[in-house]
Amino acid sequence: MKIIDQSGRVQIRTGEVIVTEVTAGRLLGNLVNDSAVSGAGTADMTILSNAHLVLDNPTGDQTKILFTFASGTRGGFRSDLGGSLNLHAYGGGYHQFWNSLDTSLPAMVIRGGQVGIGTTAGSLPNEMLEIGGGAILMNAISTPSLSSGGAKLYARDNSGTTEMFVLDDAANETQISAHAMDAPQWLYDADDPFPRVVRDINHFLGVVRYTNESRLAKLQEIVLAGGSLGGLTADQKKIVHQETFEQHNTRVGPENPLVRQDWQVLQDNQQATYDARRQDELEQQHRDPNFKVRPAKDIRKSPPAWLQARLGP
Repeated sequence: MKIIDQSGRVQIRTGEVIVTEVTAGRLLGNLVNDSAVSGAGTADMTILSNAHLVLDNPTGDQTKILFTFASGTRGGFRSDLGGSLNLHAYGGGYHQFWNSLDTSLPAMVIRGGQVGIGTTAGSLPNEMLEIGGGAILMNAISTPSLSSGGAKLYARDNSGTTEMFVLDDAANETQISAHAMDAPQWLYDADDPFPRVVRDINHFLGVVRYTNESRLAKLQEIVLAGGSLGGLTADQKKIVHQETFEQHNTRVGPENPLVRQDWQVLQDNQQATYDARRQDELEQQHRDPNFKVRPAKDIRKSPPAWLQARLGP
């Protein structure tokens, strides 16, 4: 290693591989292509041993890694004091994540707020979420949490079968793969190979309703054909069964009980979460003046009229 003092600059040289200059308090590195990358190319720098690289900014509020080309910056990483790791695409670019096992198709593409997963190579998403080849939702929710201003799509167990559900912000939970098997047994017909039974729940009203659509079609066919329902029991003629959460929990058992929710409590919790996130953003803006902060506002809302009429005063 040689240290050369020339015109106020210090040059550190190890062979001809790395040339480093310290000029006006800044460390400038010029790394020479000398390291093979997977046998297919060369790299400007290879870190051996434990392969740890630490970028420390002791006085600033963020650390950046930028990727530049002749016409300017094209992308980069940024870590800030808030613990966020940000991936930036500049100049109208977008984010692409590639799977090394399939270099012909990006695993995920992000453009603005739009996300494409498994989309055609070169194709950019035009909706908030585009998924190529379909999606599988695993049984991951036992008791869904309510949300305000949105609807939730999820899968969860229903009597041993993973089924699809949707939950709106009025707490209406509907099983959209209509084969609910946890209704009272009298609601099912023994000769029905796969009963089409819809289960609807409202978590604010605390009510569960089952509708056997395949039985409804069967009874309608008998009547339209001029037949008689006189040989059926009262239960065999019923299409709908409705019960409270308390009745449902008693009938089904204590595992994953249904718990009635309170509209105002949900709104207050949503407001508290919004305010807490805004406070975090204000602290972040104090460190980074360019950081955007959501406005201070009351996001709580009243229940829809139909729900308010049923909830009462």
